[in-house]
Amino acid sequence: MGEDFGLEKRAAGRSLSAFQDEDHSSARNDLFWNIYARCYDSIYHLIPYRQLLWDCLEALDLKPGMKLLDAGCGSGNFELFMAEKGITDVVIEAVDLSRVMLAKAKNKCENLLTVNFTKHDLNKAFNFKSNSFDRIVCNNVLYTVSNPETLLQTFHDLLKPGGRMVVSDPLPSFKKAILFKDHLKRFKNIHSLNDRLSKAGKTIIMAPALTTVSVLNVVIDYKVKKKEYKHFHENEVNNLFGNLNYQEVETGKSCADQNWLARGVKKRRIQ
Repeated sequence: MGEDFGLEKRAAGRSLSAFQDEDHSSARNDLFWNIYARCYDSIYHLIPYRQLLWDCLEALDLKPGMKLLDAGCGSGNFELFMAEKGITDVVIEAVDLSRVMLAKAKNKCENLLTVNFTKHDLNKAFNFKSNSFDRIVCNNVLYTVSNPETLLQTFHDLLKPGGRMVVSDPLPSFKKAILFKDHLKRFKNIHSLNDRLSKAGKTIIMAPALTTVSVLNVVIDYKVKKKEYKHFHENEVNNLFGNLNYQEVETGKSCADQNWLARGVKKRRIQ
C-alpha cells in the first residue's frame, strides 16, 4: 500500500462517549443512504439530471486509458451513462458508503469490465497512492462529508500532475420543483414520437419512487439545517478551489441551475 490520504486522525484522548456518538451518527447516516438507494435510480431519467451527468462528462475530458476515481458513485449512474455514450476504455475506481447503492451499481454495470466498485467512507483515508488518478469526479456528495476542504485536498494529492477534478453539488437555493418543471419543459421539445413515448413511460413508472426521493430530501434539508450537511455558494466554491492551489478553475451551473459545477486542474511539474 502507498501513503494514506484523507481526513485528519482523531485526536488522542477523546472520551469514549465521543467515539460512541460518532459511531451512532455514522450508523444513522449509513441507514439513511441505504434507504435512499432503493429509490435513487428514479432520478436517472430526469432530463436535468442527465444534463448534469453530461456536463460532468464534458468537463472531465476523458481520454482512452485514463484512470478515473468516482468518489461517491452511488448506484453507478455515472458509469452507466458513460457506457451509454460509448466510453468504455477508461479504468474506473468507484467508491461509495452505501452497500445497497453499491449492490445496485454492480448489478447495473456487471458488463463493464473496467469498473471496480468498492465500499468506502469519504470521511476516512483512502488506500490509493498519491498521483494515482488522471481524473476525479465527485457528484452530489461533497455536502455530506464532515470536512469538505480536507476531502478536496485529498483529491489534489491523488491526482497526477495535470490531472483534472470535477465536482458538482446542490446550491443552497436548490428547489426540487424546478427540476420537475424543467424536465416537463424539455420533454415538450423532444420531437421523436418514440423518444417522447419512452420518456413519458419511464417518468410515469418512476413517479412513486420520485415521490419517495422528494420525501427523503426533506431529511437532507433537515440535516443541512442542523449543520450536519453543508451546501456551498458559488463564491465559496471558488475560494475552496483557489485555497487548494488548483489551476484553471472554472465554475458554472447545471441540473436546471440547481447545482454548481466546478473544474480544477492540478499544477503540472516544472520540467
